[in-house]
Amino acid sequence: MGREIQGYVCSVAQSEKLVVAACANDETMLRAWSKEGDLVWQAKTPNRQEARTVAIEGTLLLVGTAKGGLYLMNVLDGAILHSLQGHLGTIFCAVIDGDEVVSGSDDNSIRVWSKATGSRVTFIQTTATVCALASFGEYIVGGLYDRTVRVYDKASGDQLHILSEALKPISSVALDAQRLVSGAWDNMVRVYEVPSFTLLHKLGDNKSPVNSIALHGDLIASGAEDKTISVWDATNGELLHVLEGHTSWVLSVSLFGSELASGAWDKSVRIWDARTGELKRVLDGTETEVPIEDVFASEEIIEIDDDEAEEDEEEEEEEENAEEGSEKDDSEEEEEEEEDVEEEEEEEEEEEEEEEEEDDDEDEEEDVEEDVEEEDDFEEEEDVEEDVEEDVEEEEDVEEEEEEESDDDELEDNLPRSTTEIPVETSALIPSQFEDDEDDEDDDGEKGEEPEEPPAPTSCCILQ
Repeated sequence: MGREIQGYVCSVAQSEKLVVAACANDETMLRAWSKEGDLVWQAKTPNRQEARTVAIEGTLLLVGTAKGGLYLMNVLDGAILHSLQGHLGTIFCAVIDGDEVVSGSDDNSIRVWSKATGSRVTFIQTTATVCALASFGEYIVGGLYDRTVRVYDKASGDQLHILSEALKPISSVALDAQRLVSGAWDNMVRVYEVPSFTLLHKLGDNKSPVNSIALHGDLIASGAEDKTISVWDATNGELLHVLEGHTSWVLSVSLFGSELASGAWDKSVRIWDARTGELKRVLDGTETEVPIEDVFASEEIIEIDDDEAEEDEEEEEEEENAEEGSEKDDSEEEEEEEEDVEEEEEEEEEEEEEEEEEDDDEDEEEDVEEDVEEEDDFEEEEDVEEDVEEDVEEEEDVEEEEEEESDDDELEDNLPRSTTEIPVETSALIPSQFEDDEDDEDDDGEKGEEPEEPPAPTSCCILQ
């Protein structure tokens, strides 16, 4: 069980799954309930200042406080996503619009922020305290304490219209694609046509100042200081219901579809059916506590008849068959891809084997060439040896001849001499002379080792 609300409820907001409230003069300043009425979250404001305004979108909570505090928070865990700093006074109004956040303050300014980054996008200087804000499409609407409603261009911040029908300060504004609604402390609700912003209806059955306005579809709700909530038909201005139950001023109202939430000075939040006027529940902070994760994890159960169930089953079977077929197709594709890969690998292996065989053939050819060269060298060596042997034989023959000649000379010396000497024929080849000739030939014809060719020129510079 939660702790009872100790201060007045100055702001309420709704989403599909949650109702949130900002409570002033209360230690627990922020609370959230499920649509079933369970208390799912409670916390203090980040700067410990009084909460003045709240807005909710999914799990994103926007909180504006006294002394310029403006925070984007994750309602699941209370983490601060962005602290939007810039305002110098109390934040009386703030809304989430698509990718942007819009805030207004008693520092006489409206500021537009990026929801994603928290950076300021647009700054609008106003003429008075900004008591109320609305943002839709290309427009920002501010309700000011100087009794005017002002329409601005969201992108540029330029002022487009000034609506000055109210006789007292503007307390609340609401905007959609078709109409603008304002509430003022002159007890009046006014409806304007968009985009001309001409006055369509004055809803004047309120008996006291109007503190808050909500607009959703064809419904308008207004909360007043006479403790009542009025529900109007937005298309024609007809009063549909006056909801009674609060015991003090109604300070804030919120519409989400036909569900209406209201917060009051009596320290309570009440949930109504706006179309029937039925009070559904009263929330005061003492409800059963449930983890907020359960709210977002739960699934809605929708009852359907037998025919619809059969149709759904058939659709599921068709989807399953389609998935099986797609899985088969995928498996076949995978098998084909694997076969292609295997074929490519086999081709690569064959190419490698062929390259290896070619390399082996080249090696064999080189070996054969080397063998041939070795045989040629061997034959040349044999030829040289034969030449040497022939030279030796010739030298031996010459020596034999000389010996024979010497023998003949000795014989002649021993023989009686005649009066006529017979000339002795000399050999045409003398070994010493042959040797000398060979030396001369060697000296004349020997060229020595040929000089090595100079290396081929190389580049002197390589650009890296």
